[in-house]
Parts: sequence; C-alpha cells; structure tokens
Amino acid sequence: MEEFKDIKECFKVVLEGERIASKKASRKVHKIISMMKRPDYDYLVEMVMDSPHQYMSISEGWRQENFVMAISSTFFLADEAQHGHLFPWLFQLLQHDNGNIRYAAVRMFETCFGPMTYHIRFPDDPEQYKDYRMDNTLLKELFMSLHGLLSVYWDARYEQYEYINSLPSSQYKSIQMALVTLEDMCGEGFFDNEIL
Repeated sequence: MEEFKDIKECFKVVLEGERIASKKASRKVHKIISMMKRPDYDYLVEMVMDSPHQYMSISEGWRQENFVMAISSTFFLADEAQHGHLFPWLFQLLQHDNGNIRYAAVRMFETCFGPMTYHIRFPDDPEQYKDYRMDNTLLKELFMSLHGLLSVYWDARYEQYEYINSLPSSQYKSIQMALVTLEDMCGEGFFDNEIL
C-alpha cells in the first residue's frame, strides 16, 4: 500500500498519477487528513476553492471521478461565505453520468446545507450574530433550482418507486437526495410559499 508524506503529495498523485494509484490516493485523502497532526489547511482550502477550475482541466473521466471524490473529503473546509462560488460546479456534478461523481456532489451539497440552515434549526442560539436573510434567499434559490433540475430528469418510470433509496441510480435520484436533505434541514413549512 502506498503511503503519502503529506496531503500535497496525495493530490499530486490524484491529478497526475496512473489510474490505480490515482484512485487509491483519492480514497485515502480523508484518512490522511484525519491522521495528520496539523493538516495543511491553507493548501486544502485553496484546493477546494479552486476545484471547479482544476476539474475543468481534467480530461480523463476516471481522473475526474478521483478528483471529485478527494475534494468531497475536504469540502468541509470550504469557506462558508464562498459556497455560492461552488454551487454552479456542484449543479454540474449532479448531472454527471458517473454515479460516484453525483454522490460526491450530494455529499458536498449536504456539507453546505448544514451551516446555511443552522439559524433555522437552532433559532434561539445566543451565539448567532449574523443576518441570515441572504442565506434564506440562497436556500430558496437552491430549492427552486433543484426542483427545476428534477423536471429535466423526470421519467414516468420513477412513479413506481415509493422511496428515494429504491430509485435506480440516476441524475434524478441524486438530485432528489440533495433536495430532501435541504428540505429536512430547513424544516417543515420553510418552502411552503415557493411556487414550483
């Protein structure tokens, strides 16, 4: 098993290594971060924030998958204020043909939704000091955009499935997974006035 000196070396293998080494490195990113005494957070934040640009420069499908899987393990480091910068890329990933890439996108959306909905889930927390009107607007825009994507990928055969988990692997299922997480975190009634 290949060992990596640091996270930079791991990402170098993800982006430049042979297929099998790249895959192994991408799956080890989370473990490496958790085992490091002092991870290079500045480097990781820079990687996350630059990930849409990096992703566009990757031509091989398998390397795209490995890169997205690695980034999804570090996505929690993204600056909350910069999530809006990353949403167009996440929407692009939700529509990818590769299910691993779509699932990584769902996980990254879930990571974003947590801090964005904190004020809704814990309205009486005295630590809150931020004006959340912008977050509420963004949450509603995300809700509408996810519903819009659902209509693009809708197929009548999905009517036979009662639960999201039982849907066949598809863009529709991935979008549903992100949407239901958003709805759950915002709570009942938050989106009631939104016109679909």
